[in-house]
Amino acid sequence: MISVDALPSRLRELGFEPWEGFGVRGAFRQVTFVKDALLGEVCRYHALDHLIWGTVDVSLADRILAGSSPLEDVMTQRFLIWTRSGGDGRRRVRSFLFGFRGFAEVCVMGPGMRPPRGFEDLVVLAEASLEGPKGGGDGRV
Repeated sequence: MISVDALPSRLRELGFEPWEGFGVRGAFRQVTFVKDALLGEVCRYHALDHLIWGTVDVSLADRILAGSSPLEDVMTQRFLIWTRSGGDGRRRVRSFLFGFRGFAEVCVMGPGMRPPRGFEDLVVLAEASLEGPKGGGDGRV
C-alpha cells in the first residue's frame, strides 16, 4: 500500500487516499452527490475516482472492467490509468443492470493526450499532480 506521505501533495489536498486493487497501487477519492427539493433531500449517491500511475500494461483496463462489480450507493466508478508511455485514450464503460446499479469506466491516458468525455477533470488532476514541476506537481510518481 502507498503511504499517505508518498501521495503527491495536490492529490492529498483534493481528498485522495492510497488505494490498492487489481494488482496495482494508486489513489482514490469518494465524491458524494446530493439531490435536494423543496421538501428536503431526494437522493444521495457516490462516485469513486481512482488514479493509477506508473508503468502499467494496457490490458489492465480490461482486467479492471471485468473485475468491477456494483457497490452500494455508488453510481460511477472511474479509473484513470496514467502512464508516461501514453495509452489509447479510449473510454471503456461497463454498466451494471443496465445502469440501474451503476457504471465502471476506465481510460488509459498519458501526458498531452486529449481526454475522452467524462475524464476531463481527472486528467487535469493527473497532469497537475503527477507530471512534476513542468505540470506544477510534486513530480513524485
